[in-house]
Amino acid sequence: MAKRLKAFHIENARIAEENNDAGWDIYLFLDGSPTGTLVWFFYDFGGSLGNIEAEEGEFDLDDCFTEREIDRLWDGDFRKLTPPQGVRHRVLTADEFHSNLKPIEIVQQGIGLAA
Repeated sequence: MAKRLKAFHIENARIAEENNDAGWDIYLFLDGSPTGTLVWFFYDFGGSLGNIEAEEGEFDLDDCFTEREIDRLWDGDFRKLTPPQGVRHRVLTADEFHSNLKPIEIVQQGIGLAA
């Protein structure tokens, strides 16, 4: 029996527009590597899953996961853990969300975090 994927839900980021669930979730997958693997789940307007990237585009998913594991990612079939400090929530204005910044730059700059 294959081991079930486990990941800490690190961040939930959404745009602050009414009736719009676009944004991302970041999970840290516990894959046996020294640091784990960060995976970004991007959501389109309306909240439907748009894309999944490992390490914010630095790696292809198949660099980090098997085909079966990738299928599980798309299905959301993995154990979601809450980190001890809780899930970080980020709310972005329309201007911040539609800026030329990449999501990793938004994270690095602390944009949209609650005070």
